[in-house]
Amino acid sequence: MTRIIKAISVSLLLLVIPTKLWSESIERPKVTKKVKAILDDLQRGQWLNKKFLTTLRKTNSPRLAGRNIRQSGFRVLKEGEQYPVQVIWNFHEAGIGFTIVDAKYIKKNDSYELHTLSPGERSNKRKELNIVYRLASDEISWRFTDKDGKRYDLLFVRVQPDIDRYINKKLLAGEYVDSNGRIFKFTEDGLAKWPDKTFKYKILLDYTPRIDEITCDCFQNVVIENNKVKSLTTWDFQIKNNKLLIYEPIQPGEYCSKKILYTLKRQKTN
Repeated sequence: MTRIIKAISVSLLLLVIPTKLWSESIERPKVTKKVKAILDDLQRGQWLNKKFLTTLRKTNSPRLAGRNIRQSGFRVLKEGEQYPVQVIWNFHEAGIGFTIVDAKYIKKNDSYELHTLSPGERSNKRKELNIVYRLASDEISWRFTDKDGKRYDLLFVRVQPDIDRYINKKLLAGEYVDSNGRIFKFTEDGLAKWPDKTFKYKILLDYTPRIDEITCDCFQNVVIENNKVKSLTTWDFQIKNNKLLIYEPIQPGEYCSKKILYTLKRQKTN
């Protein structure tokens, strides 16, 4: 399976809201209006691993930013009175990790300790996952234990309106000009307006399992009809010295192009 097909699969995963995973028999404790407002607010935007974001700002490379980061991010859903948390692993797959059922206010640092349940647990067996939401910084700290018992201290930051659009805004969105004075535009909602074409695009975030082999970043135009890929074009890119280098489209089964198609200078910064 090529990296192109994997990029499509994770996008489809994040569109699915797994309503069947939660038993209707789970009893939830009553929460105050203030706590409910906090839980509702957690759905605003999505939560991105802060280490990923820090590396992205330094390198302008989603590929490098994603190295050694398994929990890429998460989003909080709402199903009736429940708040399932959909965890995103390596931008490659996603699934419900737990549900938030309550929150306790911590006055000394103006934060909320989030109380959670794993799938199938009842409210009288709820446990703490050491998840703390800090209002002032819009950050969530999460002490995570994996299946092998290894502990991780993770930090996530809220991004809006979602992870894909936020990263696109920080990396590609803007106006550029080539050496002939032609204008190239990339919009925040993922529309490329080039002198000879206009198309939808998406920056590739999923490099699993070949993240150590692939040496380039890319964005793609994927056209899907009747749940099948009708056409697909992939361009590698590099951001260097305030210039955007776009390489010739790669062929199916290829990973990185070596021939530069456009050298563009950014006109407006985000």
